[in-house]
Amino acid sequence: MSNTDFKTANKVSAYRIFMVFLNIVAIVVAVFTFGLDQVAPASRSVLIKVDTIISIILLADFVWRFSQVPASDRKSFLVPWGIIDFLGCLPAIPLLRIFRLVRIFRLISGLRQIGMTSVVRNLKQQIAESTLWLMITLTIPLVLVSGWWINRVESDSCAAEVSGAICSFGDGVWWAFVTVTTVGYGDRFPVSGSGRLLAGILMTIGVGFFGILTSYLATIFVRQDDDAMEAELAEVKRELAEIKALLQEKLD
Repeated sequence: MSNTDFKTANKVSAYRIFMVFLNIVAIVVAVFTFGLDQVAPASRSVLIKVDTIISIILLADFVWRFSQVPASDRKSFLVPWGIIDFLGCLPAIPLLRIFRLVRIFRLISGLRQIGMTSVVRNLKQQIAESTLWLMITLTIPLVLVSGWWINRVESDSCAAEVSGAICSFGDGVWWAFVTVTTVGYGDRFPVSGSGRLLAGILMTIGVGFFGILTSYLATIFVRQDDDAMEAELAEVKRELAEIKALLQEKLD
C-alpha cells in the first residue's frame, strides 16, 4: 500500500471502509453476472447495469485518489498497484474484475496498519459522516436483495397478470429503489402480505436514511459557521492583545 493511500485511509476511514464493502459487492455482482450460467438473461441485463454503475464509482474513486498524489509521487502510485486498481475499475472486460480482489486486500491491509483502535476512534470523531456511509453501505445490498426477494414472493400476482405486478428482477430492483427513497412511483407494487411487509421495512429504512442525510448536510453548514466564528474570535483576541500592549506601553 502506498503512503498516500495509507494517509487517505487514515483521514477518511468511514469512506475507506465503504470502498472495501463496495469492492466486495462488485465482486459478488460480477460472479453472478459473468460466472453463473443459471442467471436468467433479464436478470443478467440488470446486473450488468449495476456492475457498470459500480465500475464508474470505483473509477471516480481512482481518479480522486490519483489527483491527491503529488506530481513527484505519481509514478510510484501507479506502478504497480495503481495500474492494477485502474484495470479493476474498467467496466468493459469482465476478466479484469479479479483485480478488485487486490484492491480489497490492500484496503483491509491499510486499515489493519492503522489499527482497529485508531479506526474506531476516527469513526467516533466523524460520527455524522460515519453514519452516512454506513447507511449507504447497507442500502446498496438492501436494494439488490429486496429486488430479488420481492420478485419471488410476488410470483403469484405476476402469474395472475395483476396490474402493477413485479414480474422480473429488474422490476424488483426498480421497486426497491423507489421504495427505499420514499418516492413511491406506483408503477410496480406488492400485493402479497410478505411483499407489503418488506415494503414497510424499506420505507422505514428510507425515512431514516434521508433523515441521516439531512442531518449530515446540516452538520456541514454548522461546521462552516463554527469555523467562521472561530476565525472572527481569533481576530478579536489578536486585536485585544494589541490594544493591551499599547495601553501597557503608555502606562510604563
